Amino acid sequence: MADDRRTDVRRLAAAAGLATAAAATPSALEGALTAAPGGPELIHVSGEALLGAEPRRDTTTLSAPRRAAARAAADAPTGTPDGPSVGTALAEVLAELDAAAAFVRPTPATEPLAGLCKAAGITVRAVRNTESAAMAASALAKHTGRPALCLTGPDADTVLQLNGLYDAAYDHAPVVVLGTPGAVVDGTLLLAGAARTLRLDGAPGTLAAAVHALRTAAAGQPVHIEIDPAVLDRPADGPVPGPRPPAPSPVLPAAPTSTAPPRCSPRPAAPSSSSGAAGAAPPPRSANSPRRWALRW
Repeated sequence: MADDRRTDVRRLAAAAGLATAAAATPSALEGALTAAPGGPELIHVSGEALLGAEPRRDTTTLSAPRRAAARAAADAPTGTPDGPSVGTALAEVLAELDAAAAFVRPTPATEPLAGLCKAAGITVRAVRNTESAAMAASALAKHTGRPALCLTGPDADTVLQLNGLYDAAYDHAPVVVLGTPGAVVDGTLLLAGAARTLRLDGAPGTLAAAVHALRTAAAGQPVHIEIDPAVLDRPADGPVPGPRPPAPSPVLPAAPTSTAPPRCSPRPAAPSSSSGAAGAAPPPRSANSPRRWALRW
C-alpha cells in the first residue's frame, strides 16, 4: 500500500486485524517481503523514497588475479563443445512444455531452479507462503490446461507441497514440482504417492529419465524431480532424447464386398410358356389347381 501521508495506515490495519510494516528503501521492502510469514501483513511503502533510490551496487573489491579469474569463469561457455550442459538441456525441454508459469517462495535454495525456468522463458511468480506454490500451480494448470511448475526448497518446504500435489493428482492436472535435495526429508519417497518422482544427481541415465518425465507431464501426470544444483553446470552425459513422434492413426480394414443382389433389385421376370413365344397365352388352369384370390384393401 502506498503511503500518501493522508491515511492513518496503522489505524486502518488495526481495524482489519493486520500487522503493519514500513518500507522506505528497496532493502527494507525486500526484507519485509522475505521475512518469515507470521500472518497477514500490510506493508506501507513510501513511493518517493523508492523512486528516488538508486539500485544497490556490489562494492566488493577484487584483486587483479581474482578479477581475471572471475571474468574468465563468467565468459566460459557452459557444457562442452560436443554437447550442452545439464541445465541447458533441461531449459530446452522446459521451453517445449509451454508452461503457464512457475510459482516459488524465493529462498537461496530455489535460486538455481528459478534461474533454470527463466532461461526457458517461463514466468516465475513469487508467493508469500511455501504451501501456496503447489496450490497455485495446480489451480493454474486446471484453469489453462497447460503445465505449471512449482519450485520448492528442501525438507520442510517439500512437505508443504503435499496438499497442492495431491490436488493436482486427483484432477489429473499437469503440474511439475522441481525441488532440491534435503538432509532430512527424501522428496522422491514422500511425494511418490501423488506424482512420478525421480532424482537428477548426475548419475548415468538420470537426465534422459528426467527429460522423459517432463514430456509426459503434459498428459496429466504430476511429476516431481529432485535436482542437485551442482549438476546443472556439468556436461550432459549423452544426447538429449528428442520428442517421440505421434502414434500413427489406425488403418481401418476395407468394407467387405457382398455378392448378394441389392435389396431393391427388381423381381426376375416370370418364365414364359413352354413354346417360348413372346406374348403367348398362359397354359389352361386345371380344375384341381388352387385359385388365387386378389385381396383388395
